[in-house]
Amino acid sequence: MRSKQLLSFMPFFLGSKLFGLFKVSFIIGSYTAFFSAANCFVPLTGAFCGIAGSTMLFGMAVLARMALYGGPLPLSYLAHFVPGMVAGYYFASRSAGIRLFIAMLCMALFLFHAVGGVAWAYALYWLIPIGLYFFNSNHPFLTALGSTFTAHAVGSVIWLYTVPMDAFAWQALIPAVLIERLLFAGGMVVMHKAISWAVSKIGRVSTKRQVSAA
Repeated sequence: MRSKQLLSFMPFFLGSKLFGLFKVSFIIGSYTAFFSAANCFVPLTGAFCGIAGSTMLFGMAVLARMALYGGPLPLSYLAHFVPGMVAGYYFASRSAGIRLFIAMLCMALFLFHAVGGVAWAYALYWLIPIGLYFFNSNHPFLTALGSTFTAHAVGSVIWLYTVPMDAFAWQALIPAVLIERLLFAGGMVVMHKAISWAVSKIGRVSTKRQVSAA
């Protein structure tokens, strides 16, 4: 990765750690894991640093957690890292593979599972990114909504296959998911605007310095 890309990526890595301190809600099925403001911030790596930046953020987050954990991580820990990477891909690309087929695959995997098949209504949320792909809108909130529900699909499937939860627990989460994801999407829009403003401000200051130096 070029040095300029690396420099633009590092604030997102540091920001993900900072926003991770602001807890939003407890993750059912875990005794220690929480959703946090990082769920709004991490996907924006894709918007500003592209697929390469999102991939690098994922790799560094996993390596940092492995260093703290002292070895390989349980498979369930992928639910903490992979969804954010995929959400970043959603911002970085308009390809069907990312914006359509990931949600479709997650629905199939969820419904194929014995527990997921009983809690099938939970997976209907992933019709949202599927529908948004065909709606083909660039509206910031709809992009954020598709991103957060794609992340939700990936994280839920990983959680389903790695953490024991009964169908009733999944069904009980259905109302909370809507509120949670709307908040995340709104948070993404606000953070995106704030970062865009900061980047433009820094760019203007840098331009003025270059003109002054010349």
